[in-house]
Amino acid sequence: MSTSTRIAMAPGAQPPPTSPRPREARARICVAARMQGSYSGEQPITVRDISQFGLGGEATALMADIGEDVTIVLASGDTLRGEIRWIDGDTFGLRLAAPLDVARLASVNALRQRLIAEA
Repeated sequence: MSTSTRIAMAPGAQPPPTSPRPREARARICVAARMQGSYSGEQPITVRDISQFGLGGEATALMADIGEDVTIVLASGDTLRGEIRWIDGDTFGLRLAAPLDVARLASVNALRQRLIAEA
């Protein structure tokens, strides 16, 4: 991260603690998706990591605002809803509105990849 980058946080969000705390397990992925915000238009994004309660992504166009409710449709067809919690340049963090079954999503993506490879 460059020194000129400013990380913005949602109102009421707590800054990172000074001592490390365990974070939920994250799966590193690179999945194309579409994001539609309550104020911003639909745009393509790339989901970079995902966990039971959130995801990290990269926007390629206009960034949604911190605190904005968004809907993300993954290439698997899964629809996720959540709130933008932080923005750093063209990357963002989303807190999911409902817990995600990461294992099920991984199974769906593995099946999808196998079917694509067999086609």
